[in-house]
Amino acid sequence: MPGGSTANAVDLPDNLLQNATNFTTGFWVRPDTKSNWTSMFHIGDGLGSAGSYFHIQMQTQANGNTGLAATFKAKTGPEERVHATPVRDVVAGQWNHVAFTRQGSTATLYLNGVAIATRTDLTVTMAGIGPTANNWLGRNGYGDAAFDGLIDDFRLYGYELSADHVTQLYSGRR
Repeated sequence: MPGGSTANAVDLPDNLLQNATNFTTGFWVRPDTKSNWTSMFHIGDGLGSAGSYFHIQMQTQANGNTGLAATFKAKTGPEERVHATPVRDVVAGQWNHVAFTRQGSTATLYLNGVAIATRTDLTVTMAGIGPTANNWLGRNGYGDAAFDGLIDDFRLYGYELSADHVTQLYSGRR
């Protein structure tokens, strides 16, 4: 993925994870460059703040650098974000494994097989996000820079993987 234009992204099928209560996504990324708010995976409806979405971004800049983050937003109401404190993020020029699990209101964000953040009070659900037609690898619904680098072995599960399984996904490759 050459970055630059948001046209340089992979279009994914409509309505991914629609109404899912529990799910997992995992993938390998090797960014050549990093920019603020660069999305690696995005499921959404509408564009910008008028839309609803779930996405995983690097170098997120919410109230200062929050690094790697997973964010949920319904059409109305605030965003709900899962991120590490202290900040953790993918590293440019090397392979990084990113995974995210959700079971009900609890979500965990993983980097290189290690849980870096958990949040137990999410209220924005995939049902609340609704039907989606803006689903991509390598961009989001805002005008932020497109992903510049490689994405490999993208996986999406309709259930929450255990922490051990996420570690196995990381250990089994690269």
